Amino acid sequence: MDLLASLSQFVPFGLIIIMFGMGLSLTVADFKRVITQPTASLAGLGGQMIALPIIGWLTAILFQLEAQTAVGVIILVCCAGGATSNLFSYLAKADTALSVTLTAASSCITIVTLPIIVNVALGHFMGTEAELSLPVGQTIKTLATMTVIPVIVGMILYAKFPRQVAQLEPWVRKLSLLVLCLIVLPTLVNAPNTVAGHLTTLVPALFFLNITSMLCGYIIAKVLSLQGPQTSTLTIEVGVQNVVTAFFVAANLIGDVSLSVPAAVYAIPMVLNVVLYILWARRTGR
Repeated sequence: MDLLASLSQFVPFGLIIIMFGMGLSLTVADFKRVITQPTASLAGLGGQMIALPIIGWLTAILFQLEAQTAVGVIILVCCAGGATSNLFSYLAKADTALSVTLTAASSCITIVTLPIIVNVALGHFMGTEAELSLPVGQTIKTLATMTVIPVIVGMILYAKFPRQVAQLEPWVRKLSLLVLCLIVLPTLVNAPNTVAGHLTTLVPALFFLNITSMLCGYIIAKVLSLQGPQTSTLTIEVGVQNVVTAFFVAANLIGDVSLSVPAAVYAIPMVLNVVLYILWARRTGR
């Protein structure tokens, strides 16, 4: 837990870098795509904003997770997408433009939905809503400052100085990847200690959560008869969570590092399952 506490000091700075780097690759057209391609966009957002919290809640109940772990899972499922999902979509030869659109839109919606859902989870699972809570107004302000504003700044720079940003963006992307590794890798190295006492509950629950989330995105796409690349995008976007934002909410906004354990461990099943899916999708042409 000492490692998680140390990482929490670095997460706010890392989150700003990652979101700024994402903004350097976004344009207004990426947001307009929600209107011009409503079926795929709304399907993806529905999976992220509605289905994911339900899956997270069911996971906590089915696996009878401890109160703090259950709340940590709910925090995690409220943090959809992120720059990582865009990279995975690219590697899977999916619809990267749709992935970017879903990430951009969900980043804006999350700042409102997250504090509401997490407060309900705190009250339900921990019964300590008066002691541990997320003030909705303050949380929206903080998340906007840490996520939306860096994205907007990146978009403005991209619009004003496209040539310079085109040269800068690959370096910022590499820096974002480095930041993500600095946050996740120490946790993976320390995984045996991090999940101590949770091996029979947390790890199976997180594998179930990730597989079910990916399957949900896949089924939504198939029911709506979306094209192959869009199916891959929804599978990845619903299945990949923004662990850095989840870590920030748990450790920095709520101030309880123990709530960040699910986010810290989730990188293991998330990366493993998505990589296996990408290999399968590329191999079969799906």
